[in-house]
Amino acid sequence: WKDLATNLTIVITGANSGLGFATVQHLARAGTSKTIVLACRNTTKCNDARDKGATLLPHGSSTQLVTAILDLSSRSSIEQFS
Repeated sequence: WKDLATNLTIVITGANSGLGFATVQHLARAGTSKTIVLACRNTTKCNDARDKGATLLPHGSSTQLVTAILDLSSRSSIEQFS
């Protein structure tokens, strides 16, 4: 993961639970990504996931965790996200 994620901006859909949040945790621990975008349908849950993920960042990491609203079942949400 460290080699794959180095200095990239990564978008993770469904980032507030399940496999999406597990991916956020793993990448946060690695601390090598430039930016991790947590894309979720619910603002509150997305912000909670960001805050939990931020506690896993290595000391001195420059990785930024950013939240964005995205509902993949809604065309307008996808357009707004992009």
